Amino acid sequence: RAPAAGSPRAVLLVNTHLHWEASKPQLKALQMQLVLEATAAFRLELGSCKEWPLVVGADLNSLPRMEHELELEHTSDPEHTQSGVYALLRDGRLDASHPHHPAHARPADTSASQHAAPAFELAVAPPLEHALELESAYAHVLGSEPPYTNFTVGFVGTLDYIWLERGLLRAHAVLALPERAELTAHTALPSCVHPSDHLPLVACVRSA
Repeated sequence: RAPAAGSPRAVLLVNTHLHWEASKPQLKALQMQLVLEATAAFRLELGSCKEWPLVVGADLNSLPRMEHELELEHTSDPEHTQSGVYALLRDGRLDASHPHHPAHARPADTSASQHAAPAFELAVAPPLEHALELESAYAHVLGSEPPYTNFTVGFVGTLDYIWLERGLLRAHAVLALPERAELTAHTALPSCVHPSDHLPLVACVRSA
């Protein structure tokens, strides 16, 4: 029979793969904003958010937190050290003061930091924002993101995520990731055991 009005009809699944270069976090934040805007517009054509709850599964090529010392100079609050992409997804907003906001993207110039932007530009730059209320499935279940989803010879860190629409979907279990000893037994990824340099993420989800 047809579902009751306002009840979930299906899950709207969004998958994306953001730009790979660590030196271009502003580009990734802009890409994520465009994905979220397109997602919201597409769902509006389908129906209501309650009928089409959202799941975002993505290789964001972005760590949960900023790590570069020049970036961290912009904040002394440990609650505001998230990377631009992560903050935009989790909080629904990325202010121009954040070093990963597109206003901080500078032309290549060896005489200046890529994180520096004239004060007047930041004052007039609008925030990136969206109305989707998203929550990381792994962070919800585990209390934080896993230590890594990508494990190579030159890089180890969390780049991949599952995001659920808060208030509509809730993760109650996630797939545990392999221990570091298992991954280093074959040097790194990919290996004869794990054929990709990225580890699979799985979440068990139910309606909230």
